[in-house]
Amino acid sequence: MKKHKLLCGLLSLLGSAAAVSLSLVALYLPKMVLDCVTVQLSVQELLRKLFSVGGLWLLLTVVNLAMQNLITAYAQTRLYTRLIPAWEEKTMEMDYELFSSHQGKVQMEKARQAVSGPNWGIVTYLPRLTALFAAAGGLLAYSTVLCTLHPLAVLALLALFGLELGQGIRTERRKQSLKQEKAEAGRRLNYIAYGTRGLQEGKDIRVYNMAGWLREMARLALGQKRRLEQVTAGYDQRKLLLGSVLILVRDGCAYVYLLYSFFHRHMSVGDFALYFTAITGLGGWLSRLTDSISQLQEARNFVKDYREYMELGEKDKVREQCIMERNPQGTVQKQYAMAQKPEDGAVQERTELDGLSSVERLAKGGIGFRFRDVSYAYTEVGEDGEERKHQVFAHLNLEIAPGERLAVVGGNGAGKTTLVRLLCGLLHPQQGEILVGGTSGGVNLSLRQASFAPRDYYELFSAVFQSSGALPVSVADNIALNTTGDVDEERLWRCIRAAGLEEKIKSLPKGADTCLVKRITQQGTELSGGQLQRLLLARALYKDAPVLVLDEPTAALDPLAEQEIYEQYQQFTAGKTAVFISHRLASTRFCDRIILLEEGRVAESGTHEQLLALNGKYAEMFRVQSRYYQEDEGSLDTAHANSDWNGKEVRI
Repeated sequence: MKKHKLLCGLLSLLGSAAAVSLSLVALYLPKMVLDCVTVQLSVQELLRKLFSVGGLWLLLTVVNLAMQNLITAYAQTRLYTRLIPAWEEKTMEMDYELFSSHQGKVQMEKARQAVSGPNWGIVTYLPRLTALFAAAGGLLAYSTVLCTLHPLAVLALLALFGLELGQGIRTERRKQSLKQEKAEAGRRLNYIAYGTRGLQEGKDIRVYNMAGWLREMARLALGQKRRLEQVTAGYDQRKLLLGSVLILVRDGCAYVYLLYSFFHRHMSVGDFALYFTAITGLGGWLSRLTDSISQLQEARNFVKDYREYMELGEKDKVREQCIMERNPQGTVQKQYAMAQKPEDGAVQERTELDGLSSVERLAKGGIGFRFRDVSYAYTEVGEDGEERKHQVFAHLNLEIAPGERLAVVGGNGAGKTTLVRLLCGLLHPQQGEILVGGTSGGVNLSLRQASFAPRDYYELFSAVFQSSGALPVSVADNIALNTTGDVDEERLWRCIRAAGLEEKIKSLPKGADTCLVKRITQQGTELSGGQLQRLLLARALYKDAPVLVLDEPTAALDPLAEQEIYEQYQQFTAGKTAVFISHRLASTRFCDRIILLEEGRVAESGTHEQLLALNGKYAEMFRVQSRYYQEDEGSLDTAHANSDWNGKEVRI
């Protein structure tokens, strides 16, 4: 970084020096020609001077163009080789809770806008810095020339320049105050532009005739963005108007004084041309300096937006790096202090793992968790900009025993998915703590104070989340998620077979090497909703982590396929701690224990039979679902008994 700053400074100084030198040669060239003509210099001497000065001017022109091209190329090369990849890496690796927060989304969009084009945002910083140095150097050089005419003339010009500069700075501050609104409007437009182009969205748009509605949403979002751009343009227009008036006053007064000096002080024609060009040039340098300061301030704001985003959550990253340095081999030692359950049922803490780096070693005996007095609330930002908290858990206490298969049920908004995210370390308790091992000597996950790297903790989990999707790579790579290409074929097909995808994958043109996501890969294929869920299940099985988390894993499967998955559930979870979320209560009987979440707490807990006997909320929900299936079957029988078609056929 230090080397980059030094190089930027050197390039800016060299580029500005070339620009100022070229301008000075252009300033003195007319004076030299007129003086030569006035003194009636010989043609040979005149041509010699012209060729000398012209050659210097040509050389400086080439150097100036070369420096400008070098500066632009360096800025754009750094953009595509460093800044955009760094933004993408940050977006993929930043803390999930921060990533999904309103602050994270807004700052992510502001940083994206800062690196959104080769002639925009951060890329303009180096050229604008060069322009500032050149303007300052040119102003100094031309002021020195005009001081020989009259020092007060320079002071008057600089005073008017100060007014113009102040207006420019105020304009940039006002434009910066609109950045937040512009970022939010940009996010809405990006979602409409890119979030509605998928195959699934295309079906919904056509079936539900959503095109007009989407156009209206786009019109409103675009209208908001245009309104902000009009406000910004208004600031620029006022700045331009004031600048034009000041230039008229500044240059007009200077020219009047110059004419007075020419007629009353016996000024030579060459000096008149020199001062006339210098006054015009000084006005140009003053305008350039004003514009350069305003434009550099704008570029600095882009740099600030980008840097603030890149520094989000950096304290956690530094802590993670320190942990990795303490454990360079990925060794999980005393900080992972996992608990095992001996035969007598007592919980015993493991104090040493003898330097073993394998997560599988940690999984021996199972991994347990304890939620102790955990509270968590989402912060939502409304259209009015006001923050509102939605309390999900308040002082939640829950223990998951090592090797236990736990089902989590509850109504919509009960906190089932939030519980899973807290368990996986994607969200962090705002109060209380989560212990791995379930003992007082367990690992504290609360408030990001864990003494181990999050990446190590993520290795403990195989998860199927509700909104996961396929990547535009091969089926094998989608399951193995291995960038090295080293895929265990036997293990791959075992997981495909266990997930019930073997027949489908073998029917594809290239088998497991067939690419997915057809709209991106020309010869790719698309999976149905149920097939995609099976693929995600195969992915979780391939990772073979000691903790299996399934959030609605069969929501898109038909009843027969769902039953097939449940019959293999014990095989999937053998030797693992498993957490299973489902709205279909019939699936919960495969678990060792069921908890029902309600109003941020565990309202009921027990086996399927125990909860039915309790005759509480779970039993009520189960009876409602059972009655629905029974009524559905009765309706189907009635439909078969009255299958005579009396309607009219309609061609579609």
